[in-house]
Amino acid sequence: MKVIIFGPPGSGKGTQALLLEKNFKFFRLSPGDILRDKSLMLSMLNSECLNVMNTGGLVDDDIIFKIVKASLCYEKILFDGYPRTLNQASFLIKNNVSIDLVINMTLSVDCLLKRIKYRIINAKYFFIYNILNKKSFKIRYKDDLTGLFFSKRYDDKYNIFIKRLFEYEKHLSLIIDYYIKNNINIVDINAENQIASVYSVIKKTIDNFYAKKY
Repeated sequence: MKVIIFGPPGSGKGTQALLLEKNFKFFRLSPGDILRDKSLMLSMLNSECLNVMNTGGLVDDDIIFKIVKASLCYEKILFDGYPRTLNQASFLIKNNVSIDLVINMTLSVDCLLKRIKYRIINAKYFFIYNILNKKSFKIRYKDDLTGLFFSKRYDDKYNIFIKRLFEYEKHLSLIIDYYIKNNINIVDINAENQIASVYSVIKKTIDNFYAKKY
């Protein structure tokens, strides 16, 4: 079982991916999360990667390939935001990775901007909150229930967001065309609803696909 979930920055893709990982027992492969975690080691290579990511750019494919190839042994994989480029998409096929289903989360730019503006994250566990959906914290950006501290992501700035969105849409169109030519199933999901509603649609989509396949 190999599933890809795509979504622009602010779409809630990461939140949905975590739910899918938990409920479907996927191995969730998110090169972006891996790079952010490794950057804490402050090696020169990973510091450079973090700088590229924080300014809205894409990390060199060769680095991403090393991360991905090390995880292809798992039977059930959820590719979280990967591939990011056409070259990365062809890398999977060249390595005999058969993609069953692509979940493509879609929503308006206005909705994305609103989410980015009010998004905060716990960098250690990659938990994401939207301030609009939370009651006021007793202590600024500290979750009353878990005690975890949250902060704004460095790249959640308008100019960086616009750059990231442009790069995402430019590469996504090429990847989608490539998958259509390779007869890979693609399903568009409206991601503007509440988290539970979006997840329910995604879960039903995956359940129905595999029920028909097997």
